Amino acid sequence: MIWHFFTRTLQRTYDILAINSTFFKAILMMLCAIPLFGYYGVAGFIDNGEIAHFLSAASLFILPGVIAACWPLKQTTSRPKALNQIDKITESITETISETFAAPESTIADGLAMPHLSIDEAHFIENLNAVLGKRDADIRESQKKIKNKLSKNRK
Repeated sequence: MIWHFFTRTLQRTYDILAINSTFFKAILMMLCAIPLFGYYGVAGFIDNGEIAHFLSAASLFILPGVIAACWPLKQTTSRPKALNQIDKITESITETISETFAAPESTIADGLAMPHLSIDEAHFIENLNAVLGKRDADIRESQKKIKNKLSKNRK
């Protein structure tokens, strides 16, 4: 969680607060790191046993390392070539996905059409009505069976 905080959340905070100055980024980073590692580092020294003393010492020991590792660097105007290549790859993938999903949508009739079978429209509708009529008849029959069963249970 601490790694995520310093590498992602704090960086996003710089962007949201529009902090561009390295000095102010460093101040904000230290305002986060010192209480996090300092407060909890000192708390274990107050007569809490050997494990608490060890964790407190470790926390205070790594505080300078965390500050050094998270120190904001001065931003340059040019981007590394690798980032430009990643942008090109991402753009290419995005275009491919957009083209795939931007294909003309097929209608239900297109899905039902079977070009390899030469079925005329009237025959197709007749078959469709027969299937739907059978389905409706099955539903009505099921409803009758349920009503009969319920009426027998009431008696």
